[in-house]
Amino acid sequence: MPATPKYPDITVKVLNLGDDKAAIIITCLYAMKQHGIMDKLPLFADYISKASSDNLIERIKDWFNVE
Repeated sequence: MPATPKYPDITVKVLNLGDDKAAIIITCLYAMKQHGIMDKLPLFADYISKASSDNLIERIKDWFNVE
């Protein structure tokens, strides 16, 4: 895991969503859209698709700040 996320200026508030993977991913997609990086969606989707249920948040932290 990198020391800083790929997009350190983007913060996603997903820690309050519990284990709702769909809500977590949708929150990330919304942040990507707001910041104009939807062209990175295939890379992001591929990266998080390799995550287990236990490390989805850790994978997201590689891309964004997480709260």
